[in-house]
Amino acid sequence: MKNSIYYREKYNGLWGIDLKVPVRDSYSLSLVYTPGVGKVSSVVADDVQKSFILTNRGNSIGVITDGSTFSKDEYFNPYCAIPTVEAKAVYYREYGGIDAYPLVVDTNNPQELANVLLKLTPNFAGIDLLNVTPEISEKIKKIINGKIDIPVLYSHEYSALINKNNIFESMLFRAVIDTGVDAIPQNIFKIIEQLNCEDYKDFELAKTVLTSTAKSLIESGEAKNNITVEQIIEKYDKYIVEGKNSWFEKATPEEASMPLVEQSVELHRRTGGVVQVESKLKLKELSSLNDICSVDETNKVMKEIARDYTRAHDLTAKGNLVAVVSDGSAVLGLGNIGPEGALPVMEGKAALFKSLGGVDAMPICLRTQDVDELVEIISQLSPVWGGINLEDIAAPRCFEIEKKLIDKLNIPIFHDDQHGTAVVVLAGFLNALKLTGKKPEDIKIVINGAGAGAIAVTNLLLQSDVKSLILCDTRGAIWDRRADGMNHYKTEIAQRTNPDKIKGDLAEVIKGADFFIGLSAKDALTQEMVKSMNNNPVVFALANPYPEIMPDKAKEAGAFIVATGRSDFKNQVNNSLAFPGIFRGALDVKSKKITNEMKIAAAKAIADLITEDELNPEYIIPHALDLRVPPAVAAAVAQEAIQSNMAQTIVNPDEIFERVKNYFYTNLQTKKY
Repeated sequence: MKNSIYYREKYNGLWGIDLKVPVRDSYSLSLVYTPGVGKVSSVVADDVQKSFILTNRGNSIGVITDGSTFSKDEYFNPYCAIPTVEAKAVYYREYGGIDAYPLVVDTNNPQELANVLLKLTPNFAGIDLLNVTPEISEKIKKIINGKIDIPVLYSHEYSALINKNNIFESMLFRAVIDTGVDAIPQNIFKIIEQLNCEDYKDFELAKTVLTSTAKSLIESGEAKNNITVEQIIEKYDKYIVEGKNSWFEKATPEEASMPLVEQSVELHRRTGGVVQVESKLKLKELSSLNDICSVDETNKVMKEIARDYTRAHDLTAKGNLVAVVSDGSAVLGLGNIGPEGALPVMEGKAALFKSLGGVDAMPICLRTQDVDELVEIISQLSPVWGGINLEDIAAPRCFEIEKKLIDKLNIPIFHDDQHGTAVVVLAGFLNALKLTGKKPEDIKIVINGAGAGAIAVTNLLLQSDVKSLILCDTRGAIWDRRADGMNHYKTEIAQRTNPDKIKGDLAEVIKGADFFIGLSAKDALTQEMVKSMNNNPVVFALANPYPEIMPDKAKEAGAFIVATGRSDFKNQVNNSLAFPGIFRGALDVKSKKITNEMKIAAAKAIADLITEDELNPEYIIPHALDLRVPPAVAAAVAQEAIQSNMAQTIVNPDEIFERVKNYFYTNLQTKKY
C-alpha cells in the first residue's frame, strides 16, 4: 500500500466536509440557507439546547491540540500538528460515525488554551484534547472546571487506551454523545481497560466497548438523554451496515405541506444540520487505516511540513479549508442572537461553499463579542485553515476584526457581509450601466444604509470610476462635517463621498439620482422617491427578507431596472455568486490576501457571463445557482492574485476553471476538490 504522504497529497489531506443536504436548486437553497434557515436560528436562539438537535453539533466533537508533546522537537512548527488531529478525526468518522473537527491552537499557554476551549463550546458536543502534555492538560482542567458544559477527554488520561487500540476513543465518545453526559467519569477508563481487545475483531470490539460504556453511563444516572443501550447499539449497527446516511430520517408527506420556513426546521431536525465530516479514505478495515494513519506515517508527514510549512496546503485539508466564523452578533435579520443561534447559518454557508466551489468550510461560532479576544482566538486557531470567512458580525466591530486579522495573518480574510455583497452589487451595476447607456463618472448614486455592506459597496464603486455617491443613514445624508450619529468609519467614508455636501433625508437626497442601492430596511423607499429620480432609474432594493420597495411598486413608479436580495424576484443579488469562486481561486494559488482588485475581477467575471443578446432589464445578473459562475470567478481571482504578486503558487487560471467545472459536472474526487 502507498504511504500516507501519497494519499494526503492526492486528496489534500485525509479529512473534509461533506453535505447532508446538497444544494441543487432554489428550493434546496431556501431550505439550507435563506430564507428557511432564519427560522431554525430563531428556534435555537430561544432554546440553545435545540442546537444539539437542529445542527451538526449533536454529533460533533473538536479534536484539538497545541502540539505541546511535539513542540520540543527542533523541527516543529504549528502546521506540523495538523496531520495528527486529521488522522484522529478520520478514526472518529470511520469507526464511530462521529463528526470530528481537527483544530490546532497556536499557543502552549494553559490559560489561553482554556479560553479557546471555553469559547469554542457552542460548536461541539465534546472535545478531545489531543497531544497536550500532562502538565498543560492538568492546568487546563483546573481552569475550566465548572465552567464548561460539554465533556472533555484529556489525552494523557487515556494514553493506555490509545496504546491498545485507536477504536476505544471513538466508542467512548459515541456513548458520551448518545447518552448526553456533561462530563466523562473516571471509572469509564477502568471499565474499558478491563476489556481484552485481542478477543474481538474491529467492529465486534467497537460494539463491546460501546455497550460497556453506554451501560455504565445510563446505569449511573449521568445520562441526560432518554435512550437505552439497545437503542444505541441498534443505531450503531445501522451505521456500520448503511454508512453515515443511516442517521437520517426520511421526509414525511406532511412535511411537504408545511410553510417553507417550517420545512427548513423539520429538515434540520431530521438530518441534524446540513453538513457533516467525511473521511477521504474509503477503508473497511482498521488495519488498513492504521497503515496510513499510524504514528510512524503521521510523523513522516509532520517532518515533510517541518521542512517546508507551505506543504501543509498540499498534505492536509488546510489547502482547501475555510473557517466560517461568527460571534452571533448580527445574524441575518435577527440581530444579536448569540453563537448557538448563528450555528445553523454558518452550516448553511458551509453547504454553499461545498456545493458551489468544492471548498471545505468549517462552521465556527465563538462565545465572545470582544474585538481583541475574537482576533486573538481566530489567530490562534488559524494554523488549520487556508482562509477565513467572517460572517454575521455586527458593525463597526466587523471592520476592526477584519483589519486586525489581515494585518496579523498571511491567509485570505473575507467578511462576506461586506465584500460578497459589494462584489455582486458591482456585477449588477456594471450590467445596468450597459442597459442605461450611462457612464459611471456621470451618474449620481444614493446608498441607503451605512453599515458594513454599504461601506464595502461604496469602496468598490469608488474604485470603478464613480464620482458622485451619497450615503444615507437614519439621520439622513452623510457628509464630511456632519457631527451627529457618526463613527470612525462613517467619518472616513464621508471624506470620499457626497462631494457637493448635500444634506437632508433620503427623500431630499434621492432627487435626480440615477441609481438607488438599499442596504437598509423594509419600505425605506417610496414610489414618490422613485418618481423623483433621473430618467431610467435603477433600484437595487436589497433589504432581506423585505426590500426597501417591492419590485412591482418600483416599476409602477418608473424604475427601469429593479434588483432585490430575494430568490422569488428577478435579478437576485445573492452573495453565493461571489464567495465560493473567490475563495476557490484564492486557495488554489495560495493567495496571501483578497484584494479590492481581486473583488473587482470577480465582479467583472460575473457580469460578463451575460451576453449582450441576453442582457435585459429583468436579467442583469446570473441566477444564484448558475454553475458557470464559480469557475469564471475562481479563474479571474486567481489571475489577478498572480498579477498582483499575492499568489504563492502559480497555477494556470484555465486549469483552475476546468477543475471547478469538472467538479460540478463529473463530481470527480480530484487532488484539489
